[in-house]
Amino acid sequence: WVGVLNLSMLIKANNVLRKEAPDLIHIHNIHTYFSFAICYLSQKIAPTFFTAHDAMTVSSTKVSHAHKITVREKLSFARFSWNPFRESFIRCLIRNVKISTVSNALKQVLEMNNVVVDTVIHNGIDVNKFNQANINLDLVKDLNKEFLLSEDTRYILFGGRASAAKGVYVAMQAMPEIRRKFPQTQLLLVGVPLAEQEKLNDFAQSNSLVGTFKCINWLPRERMPLVYARSSAVVVPSQYIDPLPTVIIEAMAS
Repeated sequence: WVGVLNLSMLIKANNVLRKEAPDLIHIHNIHTYFSFAICYLSQKIAPTFFTAHDAMTVSSTKVSHAHKITVREKLSFARFSWNPFRESFIRCLIRNVKISTVSNALKQVLEMNNVVVDTVIHNGIDVNKFNQANINLDLVKDLNKEFLLSEDTRYILFGGRASAAKGVYVAMQAMPEIRRKFPQTQLLLVGVPLAEQEKLNDFAQSNSLVGTFKCINWLPRERMPLVYARSSAVVVPSQYIDPLPTVIIEAMAS
């Protein structure tokens, strides 16, 4: 409900937009803080462009594959908090807004569920920052010391949210099989808050996975090229239509 209309935030946004009087408004993702009503508000002020990074336009949860999402699916997820008018309201709010997605797969999902997408603009990065030739090896050694990364260990990098949807448990459960062939291998999880690390440790103890992975807390983006340089491989085992995470592009550039 709040994802459709967050009135208090909308009032604040209206004050800012009226004061700044922009020539063009780009809405770069939407969540409950702003809500989809920001689209309706902004188009009254200036031409508006919305980049969809997920399927929240048509679903209040992640979508596992491209299909027409049924009322039964929506109800089974939302249960007592279900808003039966959510998607209809959203389509009205974004009706006159130009929409792009960051992948063709996401465009397909939205259009199968009655949202017209004008274009696809893929995520991009500055590839030079991740080129191995431009990496300071002394800084990589400092990274090893700071996080106690063994020089004898091959690390498989898992970057981003350590959630079931992102496939973190799938990656963890694959490690015993990998370590049978490559014993000196660990899964390296980067960007995992301490509270999430505790959950992963509990899961590891319950599934005999202790010692197969290592967690690093949040790192500034500018240090990520060093992490790629230290890693032997990168894995993105998402369990849903993941809209082209930049980890993939950064890994290819590395």
